[in-house]
Amino acid sequence: MPMPVATKKKDLIKSKRVVDDVIQMEPGRVRFLFDMKKSELQMVRQQAKQQPFSIDKYQNNTGILVKGTADDVRAACEQLKKLAEKVSARQHPIDKPGMPALFKEDKGQMYLRVVENEFNCRIDVTDPSEVETAMEVETEEDVPMMPPPTTLTVLCHVTRKDGRRIVVGKGDLTQMPVDAIVNGSDQFLDHSGDLAKAIIDAGGQSIADETTRILRAKEGALFPGEVVSTRSGALPCKRIIHAVGPTWNRSYRKSASEEKSHEEKMLHDTVCNSLSETEKYQCRSVALPAISSGDFGFPLDLSVNTVIDAVDKFFSSTSPGCLMEVNLVDNADRTCKCFQDSLVKYYGNENVIIPNQFSGSVGNTNSLRGRGRTKVTEDVSRDTSLEPLSNPTELKTSEGVVIKLVKGRIAKQKTDIIVNTTQTSLSLNTGGVSAAISKVAGPVLQKEVNAYKNAGWPVKEGVVIVTNGAKLKCKNVYHVLCCHWDESPNAERIFRDLMRKCFEKASKAAMLSIAFPAIGTGGLGFPRDFTAKVMYEEARKFSASSPDSSLKEIRFVIYEKDHQTHQVK
Repeated sequence: MPMPVATKKKDLIKSKRVVDDVIQMEPGRVRFLFDMKKSELQMVRQQAKQQPFSIDKYQNNTGILVKGTADDVRAACEQLKKLAEKVSARQHPIDKPGMPALFKEDKGQMYLRVVENEFNCRIDVTDPSEVETAMEVETEEDVPMMPPPTTLTVLCHVTRKDGRRIVVGKGDLTQMPVDAIVNGSDQFLDHSGDLAKAIIDAGGQSIADETTRILRAKEGALFPGEVVSTRSGALPCKRIIHAVGPTWNRSYRKSASEEKSHEEKMLHDTVCNSLSETEKYQCRSVALPAISSGDFGFPLDLSVNTVIDAVDKFFSSTSPGCLMEVNLVDNADRTCKCFQDSLVKYYGNENVIIPNQFSGSVGNTNSLRGRGRTKVTEDVSRDTSLEPLSNPTELKTSEGVVIKLVKGRIAKQKTDIIVNTTQTSLSLNTGGVSAAISKVAGPVLQKEVNAYKNAGWPVKEGVVIVTNGAKLKCKNVYHVLCCHWDESPNAERIFRDLMRKCFEKASKAAMLSIAFPAIGTGGLGFPRDFTAKVMYEEARKFSASSPDSSLKEIRFVIYEKDHQTHQVK
């Protein structure tokens, strides 16, 4: 029977009616989301099906206010709660007399803002004796505190023509700062194996509980080659891909007509399925072990060769999307050596980069010539490790870092970091670059720089001060305190140190892009050709020495009317 017109009208009015809901949470958590997760919040806003729709801070940052239709508000609240769960809050008692009161004052609040900018966190004084710090860590109530990520020792790497990279390294897979890791599992998702147990020990019981729920939902064991994914608990990655690798059948022998055995084909599929799973979750990087080489009995060399072949075939059969880097990782020297030898054999010695043969500071620099590479201190236009892109103002390093020459205004750049040039007076309204940035950013920038100085932190040539982006389209501004050009070695040292510090800070903060002006070419008197040469050299050095850095785009921004510097570059 057709629905009465009055009922239809009532339902239509109900679906269009604007409602609101408040998600209660700590002020520090609210500020962290609105300051550090702007893009994620904007994505939630864009998913609303009806207008008007809004997401705003609620009364003194005590929560998040969501307004819109009932369906949109309900969906947004679910996403915002999940986003908020990824922010942990910790309390730190303050027992030094007078400090709690200071933190309540304007002067103390400015000091806290300096620390927030330096360490990418948000701090609130919750009562007279405690300060609560909020920082991004994926956590759950039943998981242990995450230890600091270990550093991967890169043994070798290769960058394909499509820009995607395969890295071999020695390290703890559970502590890899990648988007996803692969766990070689059995058909019952048991966690008694070495790697599986290490993942649960480091990530928490919640991971095992989730795999139990998955297995229960499937009403039986998984098949070899099948993969499932879970959240990562306290691990630094975002997702864990549990891949069921095949068991090696020692009695099986492939026939003369077969190129690969049944087990090899199955392992090949397992790897490809794992990589496909990462792209479902928009992962840009993944780390995986020599699947099936342990308790599953696969010969190590056969496992390693199959994994590398599968990765290459997956990349060759798909267009570059989210996944841009695959890390082949193990703690055992024998497995790492096997991975390295196999990668060199597969891609050729001339294409695989071994860091201690590439860096001018480690190993024999003569090997650079033997590999057809030039030293990084030479003219970058003759460096064959830099791959020219279709755009003549862009270059890509062999580590996958894109170096762009942009003609425009530094204050208009949309990058994670914008670099500003200033002097020890810390007056942001002097100097062409600094004044332009300060004008767009607003007075907050000068206040934060002043707070840094008033806090007693060092203010001298060679220092980099970190502030918020304010009204700029960036997350942070790096204020570099540069010296005047006097043709001395000290001026060059300070200049190079500033470049290096900017790269290191951006990489440590997991930033993806950074924009530099032509540092020192204005009132500080640095020659344009010197500035161009040093900036390119330091960018190249950073790329070569930090192949696993998150920083993948470096912009050199030349003022649109500065034709001289553009020609020098």
